[in-house]
Amino acid sequence: MGQGRSDQNISTTVASAGPTLSAQGTYLTELNLGVADHSSGRDAFENATILWDRGDLADASEMFQVADAKFSGAAAHYNNMEGYAVNSSDQEFAHDLGASANDMHMASEQFILAINASLAGNSTEALTYFDEGHDLVNASMVETNASLLILPSI
Repeated sequence: MGQGRSDQNISTTVASAGPTLSAQGTYLTELNLGVADHSSGRDAFENATILWDRGDLADASEMFQVADAKFSGAAAHYNNMEGYAVNSSDQEFAHDLGASANDMHMASEQFILAINASLAGNSTEALTYFDEGHDLVNASMVETNASLLILPSI
């Protein structure tokens, strides 16, 4: 279920992009805050999947809640970046990162619902939520990969 990409790639791409102005400095601040939340969310998400694999559904659900909050925070920071973008490329970069974080936020929610359905004995519903969550993880990977193809002008 993991995303399998490095937050360092995003930070390195932005760091090598050039000098900053006031709005660009704020853009970078939001990026750094977003990447920190995104990374924490990914760590919590990975821990949740390990707990799930071990059959510890209650703790997995709690860890998915942590991931959900972190991914939501990351998406908010990336959304803020869009407002400070100096051109459409910078906006697209921020948008793709935000879409990735939002997909993981929604995936975390779907996995919580899957666990709840499973604990309630509804395996059909649990599988539906699981499949929806898995699809969102895949969509997040596509969005993150798209963002890495864009070189911000900052």
